[in-house]
Amino acid sequence: MKSTQEIILAINKGWALIAVLGSLLAAITVLLSAGWQSLDVAFKSATGAMPAKTAVVELITVIDQFLIAVVFYIVGLGIYELFIGPLSIWPKWLIIRTLDDLKNKLLRLVVVVLAVDFLGEVVLWKDGANILPLGAGIALVIVALTFFLKGSSSESQ
Repeated sequence: MKSTQEIILAINKGWALIAVLGSLLAAITVLLSAGWQSLDVAFKSATGAMPAKTAVVELITVIDQFLIAVVFYIVGLGIYELFIGPLSIWPKWLIIRTLDDLKNKLLRLVVVVLAVDFLGEVVLWKDGANILPLGAGIALVIVALTFFLKGSSSESQ
């Protein structure tokens, strides 16, 4: 007969599995959408139905979606590794042992997503040279996340 602790652990693993499957489903959904959009852009660009500058902006959006899909994938597998069991499919640089490991990897991806979003805005910008407020806002978020990451890494050592 199983102890109460074993039953509670099994229930918690079940709850974690819902988060894992939801995250992986989100990753697949975004990945398929971005893949379809990249094929659409390639076709329209090759046939001349889409100007080159528009194609570049669309492809930057696709890259952003791929990065978001990676975030969902890492969240899903990270939750699996934290709450259910270790995975042997991770490369060594992506092993997640603690919630801080997962958080740090995600925040680094958020910085990359913000940079890609800003690049897309720069390409589309039509409001004269006044892009500085947008760039400054994104830079402040990145600086805040950098300090947060540095603080987290020094606490875990």
